[in-house]
Amino acid sequence: MSNATHSHENRILGRMQALGLTADHLATLDGQISPSRLSAAFRGVKDLENPTAQRLLRLLDELDELCSSLHPVPVSWKSTAAIRTLLAAKRAQCLEIRIELGAAAA
Repeated sequence: MSNATHSHENRILGRMQALGLTADHLATLDGQISPSRLSAAFRGVKDLENPTAQRLLRLLDELDELCSSLHPVPVSWKSTAAIRTLLAAKRAQCLEIRIELGAAAA
């Protein structure tokens, strides 16, 4: 693996840490990479191929957008089936999120 600060692997790790996402959850949400393959990339055993890295970075963009649209409601990455459902709806432009805070009008 490249030790460069801006390697795909380091960018992916940084984004995962910012979201509080584990490699297992990212692999599950991606559905195309195994957790062991992702772990090997992060340990420097074998670099991610560019298309794979780009796909994971796009997924992380989508997850970040999802978190922003749900804010201040926290996202549980353990609910991967629910997250995949939300992502599918977002991709199909069928996701509508409305969060109202404050006291209800009497």
